Formats: sequence, structure tokens, C-alpha cells
Amino acid sequence: MPTRLPSEFVGASERQRSVVTLLDTVLEGIIDFYRQESTPLPDKRYWAIGDVSADCEQLTVTLVQTYLGLPGTESFDPVTCNSPRTAVIGIQILRKVPVVGPTGKNVPTSTSIQELSVGPAIDAWMLMDALAAIDIFNSQVVLSINAVAPQGGLHGIIATYAMQIP
Repeated sequence: MPTRLPSEFVGASERQRSVVTLLDTVLEGIIDFYRQESTPLPDKRYWAIGDVSADCEQLTVTLVQTYLGLPGTESFDPVTCNSPRTAVIGIQILRKVPVVGPTGKNVPTSTSIQELSVGPAIDAWMLMDALAAIDIFNSQVVLSINAVAPQGGLHGIIATYAMQIP
């Protein structure tokens, strides 16, 4: 579903709003791909700018950076102002992980840790296919996916997806 524009931005041209459309497209594309694959996603799903905090399982898409030049080039390499644009998108999927209880009891078993690691492992693999399916510009991309270490009862994956945009 397209993000509703706040009234002060309604007059912005479609070109200037295209970044909002891009973030909507990436988020909805991931959700649709997971639905097609009958794979659950956390209920909390949204896009934002920059770093996001996590208090529960969630899927987030973030605009990390934009720059002139192709994906994979350094953002400080000199280019002309009409060079291709690149958007760097962060995608994070966080899921539950067992934790030690507050008194040092209830230590998670290796089996419970491994079973709750299945989701993030599948997410890492599946996200590559989901992003390929929603590459709306069929352009050059750079994609890396890393693990998010357990913290606060959550763990998961974070992808950095740099894509050329018209």
C-alpha cells in the first residue's frame, strides 16, 4: 500500500516522490514474495530513514544513503551531476532467539537455539530471491546480507542493497 504523503509534501513532483515509491515497492515486494513462498514474516513491517530501534520481531526497510554513481563505486568518486543515481537500502528481519533468564537460569538448549536460527537462515537465502524479483529497474546492484547478533531476545539478518535508479 502506498505511503500517504503528509500535506506539506503533496506538491512535490513525481520525480522527487520516487524515493517514497521505491521504499514502498521494496517493502511490499518482500512481503508479497514471502506470501507467495508461504513463509511467515514478523507482523511489524515498515520503512524508515536511517537506523531503526527494535523492541519486537520486525521487518524494516531503510534508506541508508543516496549518491551519484553506479552501485559498488565509492560515493566520493568524482562524477558529473547527471550520472546515474544509486540508492542504498537496508533491509532487516529480526526474529526471536532464546535468552538466558534474568537470574542466570533457563539457559537455552542447543536445540532451541538451532531451531530458532532456522528463520534467519532462510531469510538470508530468501531475501536474495525476493530482491531479484522486485528489481523493477533491472539495473546493476550490489547486495550483501549479514547476521544480526542476538541482543534483547532478537536476532536475524540485515541486508545492504545498493541499486541504480533512474
